[in-house]
Amino acid sequence: MNFEEQIQQLLQEFPVIETKRLSLRLIGPDEANAVFHLRAEDQQAQYIGKQRVLSIEEVADSKLESKEGPSLSWVAKLKGEENGGIIGTCGFFNIDYSNRKAELGGEMATAHWGKYYAVEGTLALLSFGFNKLQFETIECAVSPDNESAIYLLEKLGFHPAKEIKNYPTGGKLMDLIVYSRSKGA
Repeated sequence: MNFEEQIQQLLQEFPVIETKRLSLRLIGPDEANAVFHLRAEDQQAQYIGKQRVLSIEEVADSKLESKEGPSLSWVAKLKGEENGGIIGTCGFFNIDYSNRKAELGGEMATAHWGKYYAVEGTLALLSFGFNKLQFETIECAVSPDNESAIYLLEKLGFHPAKEIKNYPTGGKLMDLIVYSRSKGA
């Protein structure tokens, strides 16, 4: 069985990832509206460079495939607030099966910045990616202006791997720094 088939078998039932304060779940029809509004926040959108989604249906359809290739997307919810409590999304994008590599990304509602939810969620995804999905390398592309994300990545063992100038994303050109972390680092 090849690596892609192993991942597909593992994902027969989409995994729920639990942390102390968060529950990472499949983006379902009930969450699509909240995620749509999250992605409309100008302050958090300035750092991710993605084109805004145009419909709630587009959000609901984004869980397993992105425009860049295979992906796995979760909605991040606060535990104990099942009828709401959505604070962001996260996932693996641009999955490269042949090299066992993926890009990690996410977004969080600005009302929840500075509460260490990003650390908690990122640690859970790193563990899942390296241990369950057997990725060898996980990368994150961030804006050089996103000092909080850079600080987080460096504290979690990522190192800058390359710079990309004028990368076309979300209908504009954006400079990015790609941070990388290998399994076992």
